[in-house]
Amino acid sequence: MADLTHTLDTLAGLIRRPVALDDARMIPIASTPHHGLIDSSRMQLLLGRPAAPHVRTRLLRDQRINEALHPQRIAPFDGLELGRVYVPVRDRHSTLVGHVWVIDPDATFTGDRLRSFGRTVGNLLAEPAADHARRTGDLGAGTRPEPFKPDTPYRLAVARAVPTGVIDPAAAGQQGFGAALADALSAVAPGLRVSAEIRSDGDVVLTLAGRADALERHRLGPALTRAVAGLGPDTLPAYLVPRLAVSPRCLPEEPESPSVDALRDLLTVSEQRADSPAVRFADDVPAYELLGELRRSLGGQDLQPPSEVRTLLANDRGLALARTVKAFLDTGGNHKRTAESLNVHRGTLYYRLDQASELTGLSLHDGVARLRLHLGLTFAELRGEL
Repeated sequence: MADLTHTLDTLAGLIRRPVALDDARMIPIASTPHHGLIDSSRMQLLLGRPAAPHVRTRLLRDQRINEALHPQRIAPFDGLELGRVYVPVRDRHSTLVGHVWVIDPDATFTGDRLRSFGRTVGNLLAEPAADHARRTGDLGAGTRPEPFKPDTPYRLAVARAVPTGVIDPAAAGQQGFGAALADALSAVAPGLRVSAEIRSDGDVVLTLAGRADALERHRLGPALTRAVAGLGPDTLPAYLVPRLAVSPRCLPEEPESPSVDALRDLLTVSEQRADSPAVRFADDVPAYELLGELRRSLGGQDLQPPSEVRTLLANDRGLALARTVKAFLDTGGNHKRTAESLNVHRGTLYYRLDQASELTGLSLHDGVARLRLHLGLTFAELRGEL
């Protein structure tokens, strides 16, 4: 599997696009980190599932991909909403051993470039894909795990190995972290199917799919902790501290998938706070879903706190006031609960809130001003600035 993953990374680097590999039965084997647009078929792949039956039927019957000898373009259709380039992988005997997929919605991957890529796929992938086919064929009937049903719940998690006190040049210490973490988690949580995608900046996006009970946080949290603890120094040097942010539990038919960028924001908070837990669940962050929705509506743009919040973040005094205001707004404006949570006298709370209003020019008695402050302070916290 390591050879296949390395080869796919090489192919993706040559064309600067995500690349996915299925076996001859159209069961997902591996893929490179995904970026850009996504459709339902690619989401199935990220969850470790084969394409939907009607998609497979159309590809086999209409596109005749099992008979293809050369790269071809697959036009969009229901279930495969983004156009793709398909490349058959055949061994030296011309036996089909795999399928390579490249999302190409703008149909710009054409001509000599596509033909050259097809030859490169044959040169680099034919032998390792054939080896994989032989190994899986030796397992015997009925020993290969069945794909999860379409309604199988899942969570996404983002893992990051954070250097402590040293610089990790070119993320040298993180090589192999993602695959090793996925393998370790699979070993300690047999009820889960785990796949890992490694982003160019070193972050690892894990897809955790399986039984509902295996995804309950009282089971998943300890499993993640054990998986991290089981990583040896060859995989995770002592100067790297692993942190994970885990999405709420989701179902594939839900219209929006969890926001990976919002999970990365949560990791940024953990990275800057020494007392943060190694595993943080987005369920504990009330604004997580809102942040994800806003990111999607803005096309993935970064979210910046407004100028009034920036004023609070400018110095230590302002930061103390900002934390007080956020705690107050998190309770829905309940003075008693806020004072208790901050362990301060209620008179001290009133004074700090007045100071914050004076500094920002925003009244906490105004609903729009409250919303502006609450969102801005939440963004600041998720960016690690608060």
